[in-house]
Amino acid sequence: MNYNYNYDYNFGGMDPDWLSAFGAAAMAVLLVIAIIGIALAVLYIIGMYKLLKKGNKHPVGAFISPVGTFQLMELSGMNPWWMLIAVGLAAFSAIPLLGLVGVAGLIYMAIIYSSGVAKSFGKEGAGFVVGLVLLHPIFIFILGIGKDEYVGKRPAKDFLFNKEGVAPKE
Repeated sequence: MNYNYNYDYNFGGMDPDWLSAFGAAAMAVLLVIAIIGIALAVLYIIGMYKLLKKGNKHPVGAFISPVGTFQLMELSGMNPWWMLIAVGLAAFSAIPLLGLVGVAGLIYMAIIYSSGVAKSFGKEGAGFVVGLVLLHPIFIFILGIGKDEYVGKRPAKDFLFNKEGVAPKE
């Protein structure tokens, strides 16, 4: 009886050099993505720090994202209950079919939130709102380092909490 066990450790006949080149290319792409992510995080922290200073809020929100979002909601005059609703909608997005409702609600909330923040710092155009929704860290940085000053609570009109677009009573 002749047992000839010939194990091939070349991953099914693939050239190991090709595999290592592919792995190196994948690592290079991941490194570039990580560097871009770190750069965006640094831009966001700097912009948020300066933005909260302009609004006379403690800049701890620049380092703790939910706190910063809450503070920006206060500055723009939005109802803080929006944060709890956002968490609920995010939970809905994991459920099939209800996820569409959750995602649509989160998109709506992002537009209302960004519109209120932009108006509170003197940016009235729709282009800046679109920029805040799609490229949030960059446009927060632009608001933070720009010459725009905090002009007061100017919430966007919405049909859930403040229908006339006025700041909620404190």
